[in-house]
Amino acid sequence: MPFVTLMPPPSDLCPDKLQIHPASLLREPDWNRRKYVAMYDGAGWTLYGPSETNGLLSCEVSWLAEDARGRIWMKACSQQILVFDGQNWSQMDIQPEPGGPVIMDTRGNLWYVRDRLYVRWGGLDYSFTDGQWLSPTRFQASYDFTPQILPGSYRAEVQGAMDSEGMPAYAGTGQTFQVDFGTAVSTLRPHPPQVQAETDGRLSHLRANWTPVAGDKVDLYRYAIGSFPGGRDVLGWTYTADNQVERTDLRLQAGQSYYVVVQARSLENGLWSADGRSNAVVGGVVTEPPTELQQIYLPIVRR
Repeated sequence: MPFVTLMPPPSDLCPDKLQIHPASLLREPDWNRRKYVAMYDGAGWTLYGPSETNGLLSCEVSWLAEDARGRIWMKACSQQILVFDGQNWSQMDIQPEPGGPVIMDTRGNLWYVRDRLYVRWGGLDYSFTDGQWLSPTRFQASYDFTPQILPGSYRAEVQGAMDSEGMPAYAGTGQTFQVDFGTAVSTLRPHPPQVQAETDGRLSHLRANWTPVAGDKVDLYRYAIGSFPGGRDVLGWTYTADNQVERTDLRLQAGQSYYVVVQARSLENGLWSADGRSNAVVGGVVTEPPTELQQIYLPIVRR
């Protein structure tokens, strides 16, 4: 799925028809029609901008990467991570956001560099604490295993290495090693939080709050928004230490139902809970408060 980035916006992809439009001269309707990436499917080009991505792609793209499933990952608007699967666009939340360079391995894991080396594996982000080149041909990195990694047999695999002339090296696999934990390490996960969502009727607004189960020691939450229960197609994982959130930057569709999903992280072992799922809220419709059950007392009649 070949992609190219477009900057500045062209009238089409013919080199002799490229037009440069300073941002200060663009009227608002023209700005909304601007295209930022193009895909070539073997027969023709398809251009993508705000109108084709439901407003998600609205500025220049700084990098592209393709995973093993053929999905295109890209960074736009400095901190926004978008994913295109050939039909649908979605936004991902990766903390910290990738700076570069970025590479996808053959197993679909995203490797990126910020202040250090990170890998996104199984939907979670893991950092290597001291990645460094010991020599032009030797790289070292350390990783602290926590109960987030299930006990079992693992092996280190290296791929994507390039020599000074750009020639890729063969993938290399190290020895198999065993991961296990002593009896003092808890592998219990927190319970799913109880989540309540609402909206004031604006298509940009959604508010949610959640409560951990009594007895759970939690130090962090992450929430996402989807168009189906448990979905994350509207907003990917976003991390917070608070037990509530209010968003006014969404692009909801009128009449569409939306759900908030929240997970809690254990303070003791770093494990995440299963999904806590909210009630449905409808885009463009003010959420009615939950109905409270009232007790009705009837008089006692003796016969």
